Amino acid sequence: MTRAKKPKTQAKPKKTDTRQAELPLVAEIPTLGEIVEWYRKAHLSDPAINRNTRRGLQSTLRMALAHFGPEARPTLGQARMWLAQRVAMRELLPGGANSHRDRMHAVYTLAQQQFRPLLLNAFSFERFPGEKVKPEGLKDPARSWPKLLAAMPDDRARAFISLMRKRGFRLGEPLGLEWRHVKQDAPGGPSIHLEQQRDAWDSVPRPLKHTALAALMKLDKETARYLRSVQRSLKLRSPLFGSRTGALAGTAPCKDGTQRHYVFPYREKHLLELVRRARGACPEEFPVGKRGVRAGKMWHRLRHTYGTDVARTSGVEDAKKLLRHKYITSTQLYTTAVVGVPVSAEVLDRFDAAMEQQEQAPQEQSTVSACGGKSDTVNG
Repeated sequence: MTRAKKPKTQAKPKKTDTRQAELPLVAEIPTLGEIVEWYRKAHLSDPAINRNTRRGLQSTLRMALAHFGPEARPTLGQARMWLAQRVAMRELLPGGANSHRDRMHAVYTLAQQQFRPLLLNAFSFERFPGEKVKPEGLKDPARSWPKLLAAMPDDRARAFISLMRKRGFRLGEPLGLEWRHVKQDAPGGPSIHLEQQRDAWDSVPRPLKHTALAALMKLDKETARYLRSVQRSLKLRSPLFGSRTGALAGTAPCKDGTQRHYVFPYREKHLLELVRRARGACPEEFPVGKRGVRAGKMWHRLRHTYGTDVARTSGVEDAKKLLRHKYITSTQLYTTAVVGVPVSAEVLDRFDAAMEQQEQAPQEQSTVSACGGKSDTVNG
């Protein structure tokens, strides 16, 4: 009797490692060139991006492509080593390396969210350690400020630097001032309304650094005198340094079709001429930047001088309002650099009391021993 053959059953599929299935394939990971090309088309072409921001992003992307190559897929260690070597070779300061790292981190984050979900962020390493740069104003303003005023071509240029020195304006804020913002006959004295700023290459103003920091402030006597002189020169059609015709001077509409009359119709070439004059008059106050060693110091140093004076004469809260800071930590950099770190008076009192007790203890012991020695001598 023969046994019946069992029908062949279909073999069960072998269980595969789920972790291996989750690993991305190399072909699915985009190269650096693909990421950069996608970012340029999807985001970098947005007209809402500021021109300076776009320039910085383009510079960082070019540097990354030149180092790794368009076909590379840089890892976390390779990306960090690239910037660390540049810092070690003094090609970059730690702050500049952090700027490049932050830009590439943002590019990879957007690519991970919108382009390739399996992409790993190669620039997610920690930022390079660097101390916060303390605000540094003019070293000797009593001597440097008169030299700086004398080096300017006219009263309009003097008013330009005076707003940064006497009212702490940032560079773009006086460039964005229009004559409608200046009130020479205000009830409390000449005042100025700060509500916008402008880049030297653009004729259309943009919002302030922080939209909540629009301010109405009283002008100092020196700046008000310079502005009155500029108004008289404009009425007499006297020559002034800066744009004489065009959108900035009010003789033509701006890019958005609005006609504006700027107080300081300066373009990039005019600012470069003012920089040349300022550095020629005070080379020790406005040093030229050296790559990997120090950053160049120019217009913002006048604002730092104003912040230093404010920190000496006012408290932190008042200084925050005068400097128009959004966060008080920025103001504390000025107060720490000028006044120093505050030390508790109670701690010093306890220390002084403890030192007095230590000084009195040896004196009491010497007095007792001296008295005992004298009595022994008499009895002996």
